[in-house]
Amino acid sequence: MKKYSVYIVSFILALICTFYISNLFKFKDVLISAKNSSIIEQKIIAYSKESKLYHKIYKEGKLLAIMSDKEKVDRFLVEHYNKNYKEKFPNSKLNYGIEYYIESEYNFYQIENVDDKIINYLKDNNDFSILTNEISFSNENGVFAKIYVNDIADFETAKKRFLLNFVNEESLERFESGSTTDELTTYGRRDISLEIKDKAIINKAYAPVDKVMLSVEEIFEYLCYGENKEKKYYVVQEGDTLEGVSFKHNNISTRLLVLINPNILTRTNQILEPGTILNVTYFTSPLTVQVKKENMVNEPIYALNPHYIEDSEVIVGTQVIESESENGYQNVLYEEVYINGVLQPSLTVKKSVKRIKEPIQAVIRVGSKIVPSIGTGDYIWPIDNPVVSCLWMCYFNHRGLDFINIYNPYGNIYAIDNGIVIKNEYSGNWGYMVTIDHQNGYQTSYAHMNQLSNLEVGQTIQKGDIIGMIGSSGYSTGPHLHLEFWKEGERIDPCTILACDTLQSNQY
Repeated sequence: MKKYSVYIVSFILALICTFYISNLFKFKDVLISAKNSSIIEQKIIAYSKESKLYHKIYKEGKLLAIMSDKEKVDRFLVEHYNKNYKEKFPNSKLNYGIEYYIESEYNFYQIENVDDKIINYLKDNNDFSILTNEISFSNENGVFAKIYVNDIADFETAKKRFLLNFVNEESLERFESGSTTDELTTYGRRDISLEIKDKAIINKAYAPVDKVMLSVEEIFEYLCYGENKEKKYYVVQEGDTLEGVSFKHNNISTRLLVLINPNILTRTNQILEPGTILNVTYFTSPLTVQVKKENMVNEPIYALNPHYIEDSEVIVGTQVIESESENGYQNVLYEEVYINGVLQPSLTVKKSVKRIKEPIQAVIRVGSKIVPSIGTGDYIWPIDNPVVSCLWMCYFNHRGLDFINIYNPYGNIYAIDNGIVIKNEYSGNWGYMVTIDHQNGYQTSYAHMNQLSNLEVGQTIQKGDIIGMIGSSGYSTGPHLHLEFWKEGERIDPCTILACDTLQSNQY
């Protein structure tokens, strides 16, 4: 029996030796493999019969090294934070860079202590992240952008300043408090709602130190332009006005020009100094801001063309005015939708129309019923829904009046009075244009039409007849009508003839 016991014990000892020797080589092979693939070289010191917990630190998926004393490295992070980052980032924590991660495991080997080398590597490469405020922007498709800010109060200040691009401070305070205002009863606009279509979710997260935004200006810049680093600038020329600069750059709001040039501009009617460099970059914001506004306007109701009555007692070729024509007018209330400050014509609706004064048709007795070709001197607006986008001399040598149809950029153009067509041509900077001689000392020209008019030179035209369509031919930055007035062969400011002060100027 003793003989067999010796055999059994010998067999068990052989198994144990085989197991330990094989595992020794296995662990050694693992360590050698780790050594060969790690960023910091690390040597094997010995094999241990007892396992020990090790912490492997990886950078971008590659082993940096194996820490012998993780607490020492952690203490270094605390000390490094207190010495170099605490003042700039109070009440925070320092960690490895965000591309690092740690895996822990037990092993039966002892390794060279390279903790100091790990610490020096972190310092030399500035591989640190700081615990800060992460703001994630998301929509129905999920998170589409992230930023990191040191102070949430700075973010809220920058966001408010960004929203003031689209509504005034009074409206913004009203929306934030949930209060309302009465519907418009007079001409002008009022803000009725503001909605940020995207969500901004705030969490605590570690971020690279150099990616944390530290000021209101930096956050405001991001909210306006996102990752867009390509800005457009304009050098002010002699005679430029802010309205003219606005027109030259796709009718960017004059108020926006003031907001994005805070150290240069203070008001929308500011006199510009030649040589001043202005930022004229429109928004490429990560946020989508929708604003609804009510806009009440006075729209004319034009009287029908005169009613002519043949009168055999009146000499042929002469006429007698029985009654004068009078235009009526109506109050129209529109609900407009703006996306990041840009009017969306397709979303604009007419909420109400109230006729205030009915038009009166003129009655004229004539010797024979003919269509007069002489202007009446009583002018209508040349387009529907007219808004003045550029006044006389709004920029150097601009000697006319520019209109846009705020709800239909390519709408009809009308003759503003009776007359005879004397030009219908393509004319260089003016593109397709028509000139009408009203045969009363005045002529009017209509430029930048979308194509050559179908009118014939010499054709008699009546007030309100369609000349063509709004376009952007010739030298033009966008669809609009350029109207010029000529008196006795000299160009004059159209606003000395037309009631320009009753129209809105373009502010959006």
